[in-house]
Amino acid sequence: MLLPIDSASKAIALINSRSLKSEIAQHCQVYQQSLIKQGYFNSEIKEYIVGGIGAFIVLGLGCYKLMSALSRRHHNILFWRC
Repeated sequence: MLLPIDSASKAIALINSRSLKSEIAQHCQVYQQSLIKQGYFNSEIKEYIVGGIGAFIVLGLGCYKLMSALSRRHHNILFWRC
């Protein structure tokens, strides 16, 4: 059962307690194992895929903004040529 925390010092003590950290780590490990069994969290290749998709989105939005600025005859984008 969760008890109310009525002071900042109690909150800080609770956050810094090792028992809370180990309990959270235990639950996270169980969740991570279930993700590995289901195939959602099993290889480093997926990290590269997600990173590549993220980079593509960022670069795509940047190019869109550049083309939009140029189409509206805004030429104050010279700082991009670094």
